[in-house]
Parts: sequence; structure tokens; C-alpha cells
Amino acid sequence: MNRDLTSHNKRIAELQGKIDAEARKLQAESQATLSAIQARINACKAKLSAADDDFDEARVALEEYNASKDEAETRLQESQGDTGKLRGQLKELDEGIARCQAQQLNSLAAYGSNIKSVIQAIRDEKWAGKSAPIGPLGLFVELKDKRWAPPLKSMLGNTMMSFAVSDARDRAKLKAILNKTGNSRTSIIIAPIDIFDYSGGEPAEDVLTILRVLKISNPWALRIFINSHGIERTGLARTRVEVEALLTKSGLGFAIAADDMLSVRSWADGGRYTQTMPIVPKNDPRQTLFAGNDLAGEIR
Repeated sequence: MNRDLTSHNKRIAELQGKIDAEARKLQAESQATLSAIQARINACKAKLSAADDDFDEARVALEEYNASKDEAETRLQESQGDTGKLRGQLKELDEGIARCQAQQLNSLAAYGSNIKSVIQAIRDEKWAGKSAPIGPLGLFVELKDKRWAPPLKSMLGNTMMSFAVSDARDRAKLKAILNKTGNSRTSIIIAPIDIFDYSGGEPAEDVLTILRVLKISNPWALRIFINSHGIERTGLARTRVEVEALLTKSGLGFAIAADDMLSVRSWADGGRYTQTMPIVPKNDPRQTLFAGNDLAGEIR
């Protein structure tokens, strides 16, 4: 009995030894496998981290590229816009030079197409009014000092380009002549001849007015400008400050600041209203008005 028990215990001990040995072997193999897996995981993490870094660098580079691209496109658009503006300005200058050169050869060129033919046709016709139509009215106007030209071109230019009839019945006939000669857009003013005395509307002699810087040779044309624009009672000065002083001193109700291209209206209660005058575009025929004999200067 004792021998059997001893034999069994020995057998159990042997089996336990084998089990323990196998367990140690399995543990060693598991540890090696786990270490290998961990190493692979670590390698993958390292690659992923490097890929993240590469991605961040690529994203930053893409953002910088897009920013540079947007800036380049903006500059291109601005450049194209500037080029278009410059081309437009150059075209305006070329047109202005062409008009001035034409006016050097023909003093009537500023007023429209075939104006000599218009004037001759007027002379050849019979008219219902007391006088044949006159025009362009600018032919009778001379500016004494060209420094006042810019605001007066703006204020008086359209009237200077116009014709006048003394009787409404003559308008249709004059309109037909203008249309036939290529001047369909030229205005016709209906103004009965009335050579009235306008001196009562003028300020003191030391107050500069538009009328006092002009020489208008035709009495009828002079009254048309007075009726249309009040030139005998419109003050004239260089700056707005000077205009304010002029209005206060003279009691006039309206004045022009030539250098600032402003019109200032004044009321008896002391109120003032200032408005910017429209500048005549460079390609506008009115630009050649008041050129006098110095058309070369206008071209320059």
C-alpha cells in the first residue's frame, strides 16, 4: 500500500514537473510573441506619426500655395483693371487731341458736324422770326481769363453748343437742317429777341461775376445766357472760402468756386447749400470750348 502511494506521488511529481516546464515554455513563447506584436505596433505608430507629420506639412504647404495663388489672382485682376482704365484714359486723350487738331483746322469743329453747312443753310432759308436763327451760341462768347474755363465749360457748355430761334415756328425747319448735317443731338433754344437792360441785376463793380469774365459779342445771345444761367448775378471766385466771403459781401444768392469746382447757393436767412459741379469728361466736345487761339495748349 505504501509502495503504491509512493509510486503515485512520484508519478504526480513528474507530471507536475512536466506541466510546470510546459507552462514556462508557453510563457516564454507568449512573451516573445507579445514582444513581437508590441514591436510591430510601435513601428506602426512611428509610421503613423511620421505620416501625420508629413500630412501636416503637406496641408501647410497647400494652404500657403492657395494663399499665394489667391494673391496672384488678385494682383492679376487688379493689373487687368488698371490696364483697362489706362486704355480708357489713353482713348479719351487721343479723342481730345483729335478734336483739338481738327479745331486747329476748323474753328467750328468743336460745335458739331458740318457746322459751316448749317450756317450757310440758315442764311439761305427764309424764317418766320424777326431774325434768322443764330448759333452755335459759343461763337459769340470769349473768355477773358482761361483760369475760369473748367467750371464755365460745365455750366455754360451745353448752351454754347446750342442754336437759338426767335420764333417757335422756325424750330422744325432748323431741326431738319441739323438732322441733315449730322447734328441731331444739338439743342435748339426758343428765345424771343428782347434786348432788355440787365444792369439792375448786377452787383457792385468790385464783385466778380461770370458775365464780367466773358465777352459776348451778340446782344441776343448775351440775353439768352442771362436768362438761362443768370450770369450777371452769379459770383465767381477761386476757392470756397473766397466764395463764402464774396456771398457775404455782395448779397448775391449764387456763386462758383472755380478751383474747387463747387457751386454755393445762399439764402437771405444765412443758409448756404454747396454742391459739386460735374466735371466735363475728357472725351466731351465741350472740352475744346474757350480754347481761343491756344489750341496747341489744349492738346498739350
